Amino acid sequence: MRKIRASVLRKVEESRLTNKELTVFLHICQYQTDAGTVSGIYYKDICNALKISNQSFYSSLYRLRDCGLINLWKADKIDWDIQIIGNDCTDIESVKKEGYLSVADGLFASEKFRKLKANEKVMAMRLLVYCRSGQRTYKEAKASFLDKMKKMLGCGLRAVKKYLTALKELFYIGIKDKMYLITIRRGVADRVWRAPTDTELELGHKVHAACNRNKINESDAAKRDTAELAKQYRQDIAEMQKAGVLPEDIFGYLIGKARDGLAGKLNPKYIHKVLRNEIANFQRAKKMAVASGTQAFQNFTGRTNNNYMEKVLAQWSMM
Repeated sequence: MRKIRASVLRKVEESRLTNKELTVFLHICQYQTDAGTVSGIYYKDICNALKISNQSFYSSLYRLRDCGLINLWKADKIDWDIQIIGNDCTDIESVKKEGYLSVADGLFASEKFRKLKANEKVMAMRLLVYCRSGQRTYKEAKASFLDKMKKMLGCGLRAVKKYLTALKELFYIGIKDKMYLITIRRGVADRVWRAPTDTELELGHKVHAACNRNKINESDAAKRDTAELAKQYRQDIAEMQKAGVLPEDIFGYLIGKARDGLAGKLNPKYIHKVLRNEIANFQRAKKMAVASGTQAFQNFTGRTNNNYMEKVLAQWSMM
């Protein structure tokens, strides 16, 4: 979910990030789950995407951690797993009530936004929240608005006015009756960049991370088709994960299991075959559990600690 909660955005504003640090943070946010986690962040991917050095990547990552914006840990020897602190968006109604910044907005696709300085980007993000929160045109008394921006950015009046001038290519900014009138310009977005949905970006990144960890090469088409399997079989996958027989990292599991048969190259058809086999075995074990009348899995959700399902699956694996 490409959203940054209002409380997290305020922390970003208070952290006085450099341009590179802010750019890395916004890039990471593109691939987060609803829970605010991102798995498999690989330094070469970030450096190539953002055109930054290895040193800039690592220094930015550690600074984001030190500012309390992210937690990070080595889940694999080649990459990082990250938690964006305080950005759990699983309760969407709570997120809407609090307010949020959508990093899926076309503004972030604009080359004009990418060329802005750090404080100009921070101001643009805040103005975007204002313009997307209610009426299309944001209105505020001139004196109040300028004081708010000075406090937020930790700078003087001259700097604030300079930033506003830089943002006029992205926003219509005018003054009428001592009120600032601010509207986001139409046509600032790169529509191609906006095309992927939150789910497509998240799933595609998970496939890529799993391929990296298993030293599997993937084409864009193979990655897309493999990611689509999670949507096609989402009900089966959810049931198996709830029962505890399939891990949360579904692609890490499937690609890891299929690695020997892939010969170093991602094959969506082969991953599909492995997934269908997993589902078939699960359904057989489920039928056996129900037919036996064992209370442990009478409804296949009320698990006890006797590992009944594991025993059933083990029996099937030996047949």
